Amino acid sequence: MTWIEDLLDRALADHQAGRLDAAEQGYREVLTADPVHADALHLLGVLAHQSARTETAIELIERAIALRPDTMHFHNNLGNILRDTGRAADAVACYRRALALNPDTSELHHNLAKALLALGTFAEAEIAFRRALDLDPDRIDTWNDFGNLLTDTGQNEAAIACFSAVLSRRPDDARAYNNLGRALVGQDRYAEAVQQFSAALRVKPDYVNAWFNLGSALDVLRQWDGAANCWQKVLELAPDDAEAHVSRALMLLKVGRLKEGWPGMQWFRYLRWKNDDNLDMEFPLPTWNGEDIGDQPLVLYADQGLGDAIQFCRYVSLCARYARIILVVPRSLHRLFTQLEGVSDVVSGPPLPQSYVHCPLSELPRIFETDLGNIPTTVPYLWADRQQSTAWRERFAPLTGLRVGLVWAGNPKYLGDRKRSIPLERLVSSVNLPGLHLISLQKGEAAHQIQPLQGPVTVHNWMDEVEDLASTAALIDGLDLVVGVDTGVIHLAAALGKPVWLLNRLDTDWRWLLDREDSPWYPTLRLFRQARAGDWEEPLRRLREELRRLAARGEMQPPSRQARDASVLLGSSR
Repeated sequence: MTWIEDLLDRALADHQAGRLDAAEQGYREVLTADPVHADALHLLGVLAHQSARTETAIELIERAIALRPDTMHFHNNLGNILRDTGRAADAVACYRRALALNPDTSELHHNLAKALLALGTFAEAEIAFRRALDLDPDRIDTWNDFGNLLTDTGQNEAAIACFSAVLSRRPDDARAYNNLGRALVGQDRYAEAVQQFSAALRVKPDYVNAWFNLGSALDVLRQWDGAANCWQKVLELAPDDAEAHVSRALMLLKVGRLKEGWPGMQWFRYLRWKNDDNLDMEFPLPTWNGEDIGDQPLVLYADQGLGDAIQFCRYVSLCARYARIILVVPRSLHRLFTQLEGVSDVVSGPPLPQSYVHCPLSELPRIFETDLGNIPTTVPYLWADRQQSTAWRERFAPLTGLRVGLVWAGNPKYLGDRKRSIPLERLVSSVNLPGLHLISLQKGEAAHQIQPLQGPVTVHNWMDEVEDLASTAALIDGLDLVVGVDTGVIHLAAALGKPVWLLNRLDTDWRWLLDREDSPWYPTLRLFRQARAGDWEEPLRRLREELRRLAARGEMQPPSRQARDASVLLGSSR
């Protein structure tokens, strides 16, 4: 062994023992003696990555690869660094080069699978995971990561088999218990999931993710105190965990304790600012909190989904008492929201306002101290364009009888979409009755479910002509009733003051509260709730009975007095 090799070995020993300063000094001494020593360059690059000097790490390992391109672990470690820094496509290329050198290395296939996951190429990731397990069936991390992929793609039974494989090899694996619980939640087996999350916590009492998941499962099982205790435990371990703050807030809102719940919703801003237009904004302080700011502009922005924006825009006219309002919303809402009372401007793209007092729409209920007794419930508070509405009514003229709008699916990117959406064929089996004309309000991939419908079923579909939610509002204005699942379209129809019948899942969204058929947010909305998770049979049966009565009458019952009076007072001026 030469003295350089001996020096490298001592530096590596320091590195493995966590003495990073000594290791770095040793590697640099090797490179002083031999500037093209590939192993020293590679190891110094690994150390730089561990010290959060990512660009230096990449440059050093690339130099090592240039000197010795046939070294598999150089490519592998460069791939790991690139994947950790968000460059998943470059990482995939590194792993493929490593696999070309040694195709039978389980670790490489596992790493490739994780990079493919980051790219969203789930089918390729699944192939890579399976190959890794073929090569080494005892790789615990691979079983866990593969199981999580299966859970996230709805293959829960296969995921359960993965986590069971882990636990048969390592019965004290807290991660596997937690992941098994997630897969059981995916099958609506919440009580069993609670057992698995609890097992994870017996192994690892400070497991934050397991505490959070246990709280979520207990929430669905209506064990409110237990859920609150779990999220409190999360916050003791991780005080800035925004998901725990928001989850606890959503539970409080769902059980009707609105004033207690609103403050926690302020943490929502740390979770996301996304919408269909990929609009991205960063506001400086100050944040508005209800004070009078005179002529200074107040920027209100849609910080959650389209339905949330429609629900909370009812507060905009109240804000106009204190400031001049600028609204920032997705393009699909732009034209609809220009009519809101008190709005000076509506913005949906660059240049975006950056320097004014601002507030998310979702925080307005807190600012106005909303509880169940003082929700602003006057409808309509949104209106259809009169010219477009007239055109749709003329189009509907041949459809004598009751015109019923249908929406059966939400955004498939939403993780909970499978629980709220219903296949059109199943919905139509309940709503296809004599005297009713069915009209689609569905956009997106789910709209293709119309074409394969069999038998004497007609679902009229003009949604290709609908360009935004203002156009959707005009179409809805010509309908007698809207029936559907929990989507932005339901909020829109209810905000327009139309009769709305909502099919609602068991683990309900907070705004629909619990065990009631009406909504304090929308006076013309009626709820048909699941009694058991995933079971639409009973709510669809009740829906069909009510539709049969409706078809026999040939007309909708008059709206509530509150909604009718609001239409007289407000609708005529639009």
